[in-house]
Amino acid sequence: MLRIVGSIVAGALTAFVLVWGIELIGHLIFPLPEDLDLRNPEVADQALGSIPLPAKLIVVFAWFTGALGGGYVASRIRGRWWSPWLIASLVALAAIVTIMMIPHPVWMQIAAVVAPLLGGLAATHLAGSRPREKTHADV
Repeated sequence: MLRIVGSIVAGALTAFVLVWGIELIGHLIFPLPEDLDLRNPEVADQALGSIPLPAKLIVVFAWFTGALGGGYVASRIRGRWWSPWLIASLVALAAIVTIMMIPHPVWMQIAAVVAPLLGGLAATHLAGSRPREKTHADV
């Protein structure tokens, strides 16, 4: 049981670091406007609307990669078939919270769910995660 919890914590941390790191690189390449005030919805909507498409794609890529990397780590540590899906769900939840707090185009709102789920699917296949029978050690 401790190993299962540890695998989920390690996967979630991996996902967080990947999303944060990729988004940081995106902000270095495409800096946000200095006068951006996210507390003012009208100003934020106008400023975020001017962000170039590649910067938005980097964010979606971060969501996908976070779920992929975190799901892979969680699955490899304990090998549970559902590990990548739990991590992908956590990444999707974080992305949904982000799009609720900051205005995003509709396609990114959809990608906030789809990209992490695709990352979880890829992690499942990469890690070779599949349901397995219970052994004496699992009981």
